[in-house]
Amino acid sequence: FLNRAPPIAAVGLRRHLQHRLDEHMKEILPGQVADSDRRPANMTALTVVPENLNLRVKRWFDERNSDTLHRALAFVPFVVQQAYSECSIDAGTTVIHRGFGATVEAYLCGLESPMEGATASSKAAAIFKHNLQVFFTPLVEIVHAYRGDILRFRDDGGFTIYFPAVDDTRNMAFDEAVPPHGSYNLPDLGPIPTATLRATASCIEIRKTLLLLEAGCGSQKLGLRIGVSCGPVRVLQLGGVVPPESHVARVEHLIVGEALEQAAKAAQVAGSGETCLSSQAWEQIKACIIEGQSIPGQPDFHHLVQMDENRYTFPTIKYAARLYDKRSGTCFGVSQLDITRRFI
Repeated sequence: FLNRAPPIAAVGLRRHLQHRLDEHMKEILPGQVADSDRRPANMTALTVVPENLNLRVKRWFDERNSDTLHRALAFVPFVVQQAYSECSIDAGTTVIHRGFGATVEAYLCGLESPMEGATASSKAAAIFKHNLQVFFTPLVEIVHAYRGDILRFRDDGGFTIYFPAVDDTRNMAFDEAVPPHGSYNLPDLGPIPTATLRATASCIEIRKTLLLLEAGCGSQKLGLRIGVSCGPVRVLQLGGVVPPESHVARVEHLIVGEALEQAAKAAQVAGSGETCLSSQAWEQIKACIIEGQSIPGQPDFHHLVQMDENRYTFPTIKYAARLYDKRSGTCFGVSQLDITRRFI
């Protein structure tokens, strides 16, 4: 019909299909074609055979699926996707990842929830939602560019990031002209210092991005208290029970280890708009950064002011992190779109 119908009729039919799918298939992620065992009884007439679709309709479904997947993967850590590809999640294993790396613990300051103010209104709620979107959209892109992994978003606006220590010199694409830290003619730092360097560089860029976004947040002034540490970590999976409001088993993930505890302590020491390093992180990259004023009564923690840009720069660190990034091989594709419901 779509091949023979006038363009206006075809557009109208596509809109009708989209409306019906949105209304009757709320248990299915947007853009997906329902499985036969999930399709509601009153949706029989809308059974979609992909091979019989018009090319434009196929393109519309593909674009919608891709957009939905891109948004969903922001909330599914890479370590979870890797564990799924290795079948360690479905095997019921509690510990799905063991490794070394840098951890970042951040607390968002100044972002007032509409329920915290004296008067709650729809306008205040809209401003609150806008501020969250304005901040977290570039945040995810920055973290992923430095090969970080956002493991948790907290209700208070805080978040936890993990930068795994990976030996990029063993990568088949490794080029001696581009060391893992990205600065030409400087020796390789090693996996853990490189991961810590990427973590601190991302923190500085996140802070700068936040300052640029403050102008669009009205009277609210946003700030971050960030702590950075490094060491051994484990990622656990909890849950697996189907909640009453859904038919999909939900799984939560928790990162544990001394590195996370030290990062949380460093974040508590830091003030609004500051980044603080634990003694473990400081020992790894003290020759790569510029330290701020000492913290009274806290000799084990160090203020981060900026990178030593005579040796290490944001573009080169980010370029090398992307160049040797092999995570795309284990990332979820469109065929795993429905699986993301377990983790979101």
